[in-house]
Amino acid sequence: FVLTPFTTILWFFGDRSDILFPDTKEYLLNVLLIEEGNNFRYAAPKTLGLVRETENHLLMTEGSRYLKNRWLMTHGNNDRRFNNELNGMEDKILSMLDEIAKAGLYEFNSNPYIGYTIRALLNLDAFASEKVKIKARNVLDYINFCYALGSYKLKHYPPMRRRYEKYILQGLTTGYQSVFMKAWLSYTGITGYNTDFDGGEVHALIGACMPYRPPDKVVELLFNKHNGYFVRLGHGPDASPEIYSAGKHFLLSAGGVNRGKRSLIVSRPITLFMDDDALNLSETIHLSGPGTDFMKWNNTGVYRNFACAAGPVFVPSTAKCAGQNGKWAVYSMKDSVAIAVYSTHDLGLIIICENCMPEALLRNIVKENSEHEELKKSFNFPDGNKISYDVNAPKNKWVIISYNNQMLERDFDKWPLIEGTFNND
Repeated sequence: FVLTPFTTILWFFGDRSDILFPDTKEYLLNVLLIEEGNNFRYAAPKTLGLVRETENHLLMTEGSRYLKNRWLMTHGNNDRRFNNELNGMEDKILSMLDEIAKAGLYEFNSNPYIGYTIRALLNLDAFASEKVKIKARNVLDYINFCYALGSYKLKHYPPMRRRYEKYILQGLTTGYQSVFMKAWLSYTGITGYNTDFDGGEVHALIGACMPYRPPDKVVELLFNKHNGYFVRLGHGPDASPEIYSAGKHFLLSAGGVNRGKRSLIVSRPITLFMDDDALNLSETIHLSGPGTDFMKWNNTGVYRNFACAAGPVFVPSTAKCAGQNGKWAVYSMKDSVAIAVYSTHDLGLIIICENCMPEALLRNIVKENSEHEELKKSFNFPDGNKISYDVNAPKNKWVIISYNNQMLERDFDKWPLIEGTFNND
């Protein structure tokens, strides 16, 4: 972990004797930065080569090895061991970045490791050869584009991979990727977002110091969803997808699914983000189930303006109820957004309508969906569209089955990296 910031310090200040004293630089280079040469280490230490090193560790360790070699070569050391093009390190780093670009991050949304992954990539973007720099920047852009798709005004609560004990975290704006975004946003002049770093000040400092900035379109998407979109992010076999439905003034974030203990995937509730001051899960409308054990959930039940799960809907006390009919309730939200909710102990539904009257929405929904038994497997929208689902779907299948009787691809192990539809402006 310390190799990455030490590498940053070397490259920023190694030629500045007024900041980094020569003896300090030599100690940093020859004692603290211990990785050099071409011994690219794919396996975790002390595993007899049987366990592959984790993604963030590979990026930090091998990225630092590569950049120490590059420093030595650019400062007059012609030993072949430090020539990244001759010793194979250039090709190995490029191959690693290509793999991420094609397959996405294995440790997607990882808490806390996404911060260290980004820091390692920032070093490569800043100090590597032009070939490596371009690929590192492409990966950073991909990571930040995915974050923008899955967040609304820096609220972000997606499924994540690696640390099961992190399931207890319920803050919406304080993940380490949000910390980097806040640091980068400080250069834009944009205001009105939560600026709490929640212990991530070191990441924020690195993000602010390094030359990388997210593309303008990514920054815009954080705050402006235009006319909305529906996107699915595939993470490959035995993983969980990310699914997002956005309108002009909301974002539905699917919670994903655990794929067994060895998958290291933390499933989250399906969460509705609005333009409000919510900073914690308890301040949002959300749903999950069955029960409270995330290891048993399949919270992939999100489609356009629609969500379903095998458990009740949680509605915070601050939501303004505009009407009720049996197990249905409708809520009037900011920006003319109406939220219809159906909630029982084993079935929760959320329907979102922009620019419609809440009372009329409730009346039309109840009219088109009078049978509770039918609601367990399908829902009729007031505009005539119909969606079918299985909230108790197995963990390798998308909860959503069909839309207007057209069968959908439910095997999310086969989904592409990013697939979706953006509504016309």
